Amino acid sequence: LLNTTNGCAREMQKKKEAPEHSLMGSAQYDVVAVFRELNCVLRAALRSLEERLMPPKVHLILDSCDGIEKIRSEFPAVRCVELASALPSIPAEAMAAIPPERKSWYQQQLAKLAVATSAEVTETFHMWDGDTIAVGDAMPARMPDSR
Repeated sequence: LLNTTNGCAREMQKKKEAPEHSLMGSAQYDVVAVFRELNCVLRAALRSLEERLMPPKVHLILDSCDGIEKIRSEFPAVRCVELASALPSIPAEAMAAIPPERKSWYQQQLAKLAVATSAEVTETFHMWDGDTIAVGDAMPARMPDSR
């Protein structure tokens, strides 16, 4: 996995050949991920997910779904959920206990969990960090012995 927190140096080498083998059995599991914006990191991450995991659906949580049609034209398996609509109702006193510099991170985690438990997401799924690109095979969602 390649962490791209500092942005795209290169937008991953355009469409590489498909890997010799993908994650065993992963093609039946959705992906849930938070991205800050529509950019080259998102495109590179989606390309890597498409090549490595082949999920039936990628549920993107974004601040705004404006412009998602352009992404869907390249990656039709994408579903966009706006962060504000994904957040569960949280009591103000609970949010007050979170340090201000961490609120955004907590909101993203809660939104991922809320989206992941919705009926539109497969029962088993991959939770993906939005600044991560798969450059090699990762562990399968289920091991050969069904664990």
